[in-house]
Amino acid sequence: MKADAEREFRHAMAMLRSESTELAIQKFAKLAQAGDGHAAAVMGAVHEYGFAPYPVDLAKALHFYERGETQCGAVEASLGIARIRLGGPMEFRDYGKALSSLTMAAEAIPCPEAHLGIGEIQLKGLGVPVDLAKADSAFELAAAQGALLGYEGRARVAWQGGYYLKSLGLRLEAFRAGMASSDA
Repeated sequence: MKADAEREFRHAMAMLRSESTELAIQKFAKLAQAGDGHAAAVMGAVHEYGFAPYPVDLAKALHFYERGETQCGAVEASLGIARIRLGGPMEFRDYGKALSSLTMAAEAIPCPEAHLGIGEIQLKGLGVPVDLAKADSAFELAAAQGALLGYEGRARVAWQGGYYLKSLGLRLEAFRAGMASSDA
């Protein structure tokens, strides 16, 4: 049965690529209803961003993302939860749940977006006490995984900690890394 669901998911993805989006979304909806966590994550995105005939509905998006995260640990679901819980309307904000989802994503795969989010939460003290060491560590991991914003985050941590020269050095390092990546 699992092989059938996986085949159906791949078929729905192929339909998306061939621009049969409405039929693909119908297939994802059926798969999500049947318990496919990755399809639930896709339906979360459909509801988060809106796609005819589905309007933006953040409550439904969270419902599907949470199913995707619970059913199969879908990283895209964890990142969706974090986006809504960190930056959505106030009635959806929950920094503790955002941190939990970002941590799950960061532990599952190399995920610089998750580390950047964790760094922001720790730097700003969103739902947790400000922890510059944890923020710096998260930003450092993001930078190591290729996110130039990780350097900028580390520079902000250094500045907030009173290490102004280190902050400047990190900003220069970000500039050099950006130049090196544009040359590649």
